[in-house]
Amino acid sequence: MEKMRGVYREAKSYTDNATVVFHAVVRSTGGEVETPFTRTSVAFERPNKLHVTYTKNISSPEEERYEVVSNGVVVRSSAKEIPLQIHEAIAPLELSAENFIPEPALRGAVLENGIENTLPQVALLLESDKERTVFPGEDQARTLADAELDGIPYHRLELPSPEGKRVLWIDPQRFTLRRMEIPIDDQREQINDHNQYTKFSLWIDFDSVMLDPEIESATFQLALPEKARRVRRFIPPPPAGPPEFLGKPVGPFSFATLDGEEVTPETLAGKVVVLDFWFTNCPPCKAQTPVLNQVYEHFKDSGDVAFYAVSTDSRVVDNEVVAKTLLSWGGHMPLVRDLRQTGNRILNVRKTPSLLLIDRESRLQTFQVGFHQTPEPLIKAIERLVDGEDIPTAEREKYAQALAKYEQTLDAATIEDPIVP
Repeated sequence: MEKMRGVYREAKSYTDNATVVFHAVVRSTGGEVETPFTRTSVAFERPNKLHVTYTKNISSPEEERYEVVSNGVVVRSSAKEIPLQIHEAIAPLELSAENFIPEPALRGAVLENGIENTLPQVALLLESDKERTVFPGEDQARTLADAELDGIPYHRLELPSPEGKRVLWIDPQRFTLRRMEIPIDDQREQINDHNQYTKFSLWIDFDSVMLDPEIESATFQLALPEKARRVRRFIPPPPAGPPEFLGKPVGPFSFATLDGEEVTPETLAGKVVVLDFWFTNCPPCKAQTPVLNQVYEHFKDSGDVAFYAVSTDSRVVDNEVVAKTLLSWGGHMPLVRDLRQTGNRILNVRKTPSLLLIDRESRLQTFQVGFHQTPEPLIKAIERLVDGEDIPTAEREKYAQALAKYEQTLDAATIEDPIVP
């Protein structure tokens, strides 16, 4: 441990690439899976030059990407979800674990699980006091038998912590980190919420590790994109307003009751209409059915609301199976079938569950894809429509106000002049 910490503390410069890997054994098949979901790259030069790129949920629509770059004069930071804003601050004379990310919200996003779990190499590089611990449990570390990765034996140290055991895999020649097993005992129920794994673990692999390399000065520059602003703090934009298609008349959909009667916009005119699209092999549809049934029970005797569970099953699934399935899930609302696929063709329903609210004038008011956890928000939305409110218009007015406030706040946070003379 002392040798490894000394190597990082004495390094004049450093670069690496690292990947957080989730490894598990799947209960149903017994097969092993390894899934990379976070990548980082680090370039560092003493005393105060740094470039950290941190990407979570890689290769998914929810990918989060952050950059922190210090050129020794200023520190610039960016966040993918806050485009066209670059946070800028004066670079400290010497970087430390406490000051290398000066923007508070960004620091929280990157280091929410602690620097020792997220960027342990940065923690080692920036800790100048040899007496201070970098990892919990350093004073109780114990050696494990060497183990191989890619045919190379590595020293291993096990460190206890409240979150579980941390294991450091240390290069026997250079005394740099090759792998770190992350303690996750406090996250086991969350990770294995459906008991789908017999065992699982999380580790960071460090690749392309270089000590004292020559690093080009351009590495420590973060360019200002066109139309981007330099800001004193990140200002998150308001949520998007309602899509343009909301508030407009619905197309000529057509569903059929189990008795063969047709349900169309014309037959529903003058009522607030709730359409829940589902099918018999849809787990989230099953999970939300008791919630939607509470909504149905709330309005079933009002006379103002027509509530239909719209089955998107094909003709291969007969009416009896569809009806028994909905009933077994706890759904007692009226059932119709979309055998002509007008939900897909006319109403643009592409996934289940999807729920649509239509007002008394046959205008589409709400289009929600996904699971409903509680009945209250939907009950309130239906009551607004029963009272004659046009929800998209009201939401667009709120969005316009939020956007104006956002622009004012962003103007106040914008840096106009150079922060360093």
